Amino acid sequence: MPATFLRTALALLAGAVATTPLVAQDAAPWRLSYFPYLTASPNDGVMGVARAIWFQQAGWGERVTLDKYVAVEAGYSTRDAWMASITAGAPRLTDDWRVMARAEVGHEPRFGAFDGGVPGVAQERDRAVAWVDVTRRLNGPLHLAVRPALRRQTLGLDVGDVSLEAQETDLSVRGALVLDLRDREYEVNSGVLLEMGAITGNGGEGRGYTVPYAHFRGYVHPILPLRLAGRFAWRGTGGNGALAPAYEFPGWEGDFTMLGGPRSHRGLPVGARAVEGVMLAGLEARFDVINVGELGAVTLLAFVDGGKELFKDDVFLAGAVQPRREQATTSSIRDWVWAPGGGLAIRALRAATLTITAARAEGRTRWYVGSGWSW
Repeated sequence: MPATFLRTALALLAGAVATTPLVAQDAAPWRLSYFPYLTASPNDGVMGVARAIWFQQAGWGERVTLDKYVAVEAGYSTRDAWMASITAGAPRLTDDWRVMARAEVGHEPRFGAFDGGVPGVAQERDRAVAWVDVTRRLNGPLHLAVRPALRRQTLGLDVGDVSLEAQETDLSVRGALVLDLRDREYEVNSGVLLEMGAITGNGGEGRGYTVPYAHFRGYVHPILPLRLAGRFAWRGTGGNGALAPAYEFPGWEGDFTMLGGPRSHRGLPVGARAVEGVMLAGLEARFDVINVGELGAVTLLAFVDGGKELFKDDVFLAGAVQPRREQATTSSIRDWVWAPGGGLAIRALRAATLTITAARAEGRTRWYVGSGWSW
């Protein structure tokens, strides 16, 4: 009965919005929203995050939820990790142009495979990054996206009494062709998002690099409460010992850390493996227990994440010591690191989604709590 009531209320509200004059919808005022939330990872423990966002709401039923926005976040964790960021976006700047910019700083004292590596080994990362992403529609769902970025990273490793450190300032440019056939850009029900491109940069000290990549995501909605999502991603070699190509996967909707983490492999810690080349695959079933349309939903998750290193590196820091690259011996599916898992997603309104997941790989179960879907 409550679900029926909420669906009826949603239908009435949608009808009211649909009959609102277009001028009023186009003149959405800027609003301020601020709230705290929690994230959790095997590396950082529990992090409390404060968020404030100034935004102009997109019209009801649009492909995006916001026309323009500026968001500020800052967080601190139970294991002394911290982050701060500012993000500005205009996904509908015009019919053919969209712009997004972000600046972020953070400290991760337990970065990498701290819970599955050698006893007595600790790794940490300090990172500052700023970028601007400009996208131009070429024809229909086909877009060209260009992102210049500036990164400053410091990676440190303590092995007993021995300490190693690598610092890198990296100016890079990523270019990509993006084919977006999704029904919408949030809470996707059906469609395909295909991205192919390359990132080129200079990590200093002769470590210039150009790395190609491709990322495919597909979504189907076979029955009303069930959505299936799958993905395959590949990032080639050519990092030339620079840090960014070893730890980051470029993306139109945001870069993410490799290999391990809530957006790359939920069975591994964040940054568990620095890899020259990598393949990712995943399949996720999302079953809505409660769904009241754009007012919210509660969803059960079942998934499997997989990852494979194309080259194995013998050292932790590509920037400190030139790694010895050894090509993976076979391409068998058994060489992949697989992680079956499950979880819960709670969505408020159109796109504020909290996910809680647990996945098991290499004899360990690892938990993540975060905002948004893995892909």
